Amino acid sequence: MKIFIFYLICFIPVSLSTQNLQLHYDLRHSLDPQFNSKNFPTLYFEYFKGDDSGSFLMKIQSDLIGEKNNIGKFYMQTSKSLKFWEPKIYLQIQYSGGLGIAEPGQYGYYITNAFSIGASYPFQLNNAYFNALRCYTYNAFTKPSNDILFSFYWGFGLWNYQCVLSRINLFKYSSNLSYFSRKI
Repeated sequence: MKIFIFYLICFIPVSLSTQNLQLHYDLRHSLDPQFNSKNFPTLYFEYFKGDDSGSFLMKIQSDLIGEKNNIGKFYMQTSKSLKFWEPKIYLQIQYSGGLGIAEPGQYGYYITNAFSIGASYPFQLNNAYFNALRCYTYNAFTKPSNDILFSFYWGFGLWNYQCVLSRINLFKYSSNLSYFSRKI
């Protein structure tokens, strides 16, 4: 019976799904107590749905950093790709933004909205999947920025997709900031 329960715990959560709910514990205070007042839990939710005409992705992150571990910061990102034509190039539309409450002053703040539009090109080589994406992004800062974003995704599955290895590389040029590259 113990082996059966161990199998359920180890292998059932790995199965492919279009929804993902995770609870993490952020150890920022333990690593850098000078700039972070406490450690806190973070809740992640992701929803993905794909079909022949495109895909929809929604990501939500809630940091339980408020008083008595209430939600202190909320961030949301949505992305929709569309294709109504024959070539395998998709129209990509994205939004991201959020809200927060700062401690100890109890004042609110917002995470600046970003709106993106561009094109993506998904392709497959052998058993690996790739997606190249290029977008124009408008960030609604006090001094708005007009940015160019290039993203490259790769992924492949092992053991009939019981384990998936993937990587996203983001390259961004901003009119307000200097060029930078970030890997997720």
